[in-house]
Amino acid sequence: MSDFSNHLALFAAVLLTVGSHVLLKIGSTSTKGYLNMTTMTAVMMFSLVTVLIVYSLQAIMLKTVIAMSALTFVLVPIASWIFLREELTKQGILASIIIVLGIIIYLSGG
Repeated sequence: MSDFSNHLALFAAVLLTVGSHVLLKIGSTSTKGYLNMTTMTAVMMFSLVTVLIVYSLQAIMLKTVIAMSALTFVLVPIASWIFLREELTKQGILASIIIVLGIIIYLSGG
């Protein structure tokens, strides 16, 4: 059960990282200045990510944690497309596919 909770924490850390990046973008464009509730929420989320990563490292190899963290390079552009209406380019989609394939190849190597 412990191993499952460590993997769940890692998955949550990846998703929280994505969410915090989106919130940082939203907060940075606020008319109230960049130190606002949205930006502070994102910073708190980053702090929680640190705790989750440390917890994950108790049972998961560092190389796996780092490889899974690379998913943020795939998920942030998707989240920015959904929530911020930013453009997804063909190059970006291709790069995301390459990243996912790279993670699969890297993690299947043992």
